[in-house]
Amino acid sequence: MKAMVISDIHGGIKYLKEAINRYKEEKAERLIILGDFSGYFNSSSDYEVVEILNNFAEVICAVRGNCDNQKFEEMLKFTLEDIRYINLNGKVLTLTHGHIYNKYNLPEYCGDIFINGHTHYGMIEKYENKIFANPGSISRPRNGSQHSYLIIDEKKISLKNLEGEILMDIDID
Repeated sequence: MKAMVISDIHGGIKYLKEAINRYKEEKAERLIILGDFSGYFNSSSDYEVVEILNNFAEVICAVRGNCDNQKFEEMLKFTLEDIRYINLNGKVLTLTHGHIYNKYNLPEYCGDIFINGHTHYGMIEKYENKIFANPGSISRPRNGSQHSYLIIDEKKISLKNLEGEILMDIDID
């Protein structure tokens, strides 16, 4: 199964639409979202974010970010949790936003692949037989990084920009 991972939308409709187009072009079967859906300060774009994502509710697995609020969450047709564990291609993925748990403050159990957002900086690294990854931000990248996302398939985890170019990748096994 192929999954696309995005984070830190922050109400960026233009970039969310580009990410949805990439999701379709990648032929991903699952869309993982690592929180911070909302624009800062409850932006009017929140309603459009909800409208776009609710059309994909059946394929979305998502976690709550530090900028998401209960009002926003109540509009979604899918649930948010602070941390999720999912099985993908025989690996256990730990999904979280990153403001509570991150590679410097790991939960008691963190699976084979630990993925968080929050920093707005995309990266993938292997450390002590675990993969740590961050899709960056699709709408507000930091530190000179690009608008980016992750693709996870049976063999690799890849960080790509919104044009679909591979920025880095790592073999899963």
